[in-house]
Amino acid sequence: MPSLTPTVRNILILWVGLWLISYLSWIGDLPMAEYLSFNPRALASGEFRGFLGMFTYGFVHERGVFHLLFNAWMFALFAPEAERLLGVLRFRYFLFAALLGGSLFHFLLGFISPAFATQVLGGSGMAMAVLALNAAAMPHLSLRLLVIDVPLRTFFFVVAGIDVLQLMATFAGKNIAVASDVHLVGAALGYFSLRYFRPTFVSRARSGSLIARLQRAFANWMHRRNQSLSVQEEAELDRILSKIHTEGMPSLTAKERRFLERRSKRPPR
Repeated sequence: MPSLTPTVRNILILWVGLWLISYLSWIGDLPMAEYLSFNPRALASGEFRGFLGMFTYGFVHERGVFHLLFNAWMFALFAPEAERLLGVLRFRYFLFAALLGGSLFHFLLGFISPAFATQVLGGSGMAMAVLALNAAAMPHLSLRLLVIDVPLRTFFFVVAGIDVLQLMATFAGKNIAVASDVHLVGAALGYFSLRYFRPTFVSRARSGSLIARLQRAFANWMHRRNQSLSVQEEAELDRILSKIHTEGMPSLTAKERRFLERRSKRPPR
């Protein structure tokens, strides 16, 4: 499990806190979760909670704890790396787009089929978005599921395929209590976002070469930082790594990329 970034940690805390509050409000017959969920009918009638729910639905979950736990596991596992790839600010815009895109798509589908004119809640769209982004950037990365290792892209396509089947069942009039349309919007956003913003970066990241060189640069930096390296090089490396954390890999200049590549090729002493 990767270390949590402040943004990811705060979202997880918010999920757990709102789940607990909504559960207690349910015991007291107060419909808090219903008010914060996205209701297409409320939006169509111009109610304030309809507009509010377009964004807040991603932070409340069903009373059953499994919905929360699965989303939290997915988000904690894949969101930190997604934030490192995009940078802090772009990552927040990315999550905002996943929320808004999911609610808008669900609203529009309600005009096609009444089966979609239902309330939606849960952070599954955001969880799918960060999973998809990782699968696009590092498709051959192995994910340990119990006793087997599965390529990340394979895992993503299996999960997305299940959502496609559930979407087809919803169109067929079956009562599927899963917002598969919202999941698939997050999946599409995550999988194609890197390609859209920086094609050259994605093509290199998919091959694993850039990621591998960056990982070697980190390893060399940790190994050599207490040895006889020049102060100027250490300061430059710190600056570039800080820039990657705050602004993402696409923000690096050609000179900074060459510097990281050169550092990554140095054998450890």
